Amino acid sequence: MYFCCFNNVSFAVNASFWEQIKEPSDEPVQSIGSYANGCLAGAHALPVEGVGYQVIRPERARYYGHQASIDFIESFASQFQQQTNKQLLIGDMSLAQGGRFSFGHSSHQNGLDIDIWFRLEETRLSSDELADPQAISLIDEKQYQANESNWQDEHFQMVKLAASNPEVARIFVHPIIKQKLCNVESSTNREWLRKVRPWWGHHVHMHVRLDCLGVTIAAGLKLFLRLEMVVVKNSRVGSLRKVSRCLSQRVINRKQCRSCQSSV
Repeated sequence: MYFCCFNNVSFAVNASFWEQIKEPSDEPVQSIGSYANGCLAGAHALPVEGVGYQVIRPERARYYGHQASIDFIESFASQFQQQTNKQLLIGDMSLAQGGRFSFGHSSHQNGLDIDIWFRLEETRLSSDELADPQAISLIDEKQYQANESNWQDEHFQMVKLAASNPEVARIFVHPIIKQKLCNVESSTNREWLRKVRPWWGHHVHMHVRLDCLGVTIAAGLKLFLRLEMVVVKNSRVGSLRKVSRCLSQRVINRKQCRSCQSSV
């Protein structure tokens, strides 16, 4: 069912309602609602280590996603390692059943958003380094220009490879990074740059957003009824309102979804 027994839910201080849910539902995988107002049925967990990547801060359990997200990361990381011999660091994805984080993002709610750090490694990090990773910035904020000492050719390859994937709808990076990518691209193939959108704050990672996969009324209504019983029982009225907002957008097709793709 959509919520595990409350005996298995930890109520951490300041955790959002969704962060208290530790297991995915046993429903078929489905992204419900929008990127910034949604939830996730039948989530899959990305293995914390795989070919060409590691998950940072795994204790936060933000490594869940739609199966399409898992497939994308595993394929992308493998391709990137073959091309550059570098390891990727995977940041926030989604929670076990999606929904809002208590901090860090307003999106990442329906299993289709992925943060991939610009810090590239030739060797794997230790468990201690993964728990408290040190980021690198690709911009000099004081001079408002690219940080050339941190910029590598692999960063260009990284963004271009991701943007060239047909499953990718958008990639958010800092405006200075978008400008740098436009300047570096010397070929006539510039169509991929249309997917790269300037967005403040994205200078230590790129935010990859996969295209919408659609939802159904039946899945949304079934989720609502189950959540309503659990939430009312536990007097979580605010969370119930949140779920209602999520499900108000439960019928989404690709055209409708594109209107919300700028939400980060």
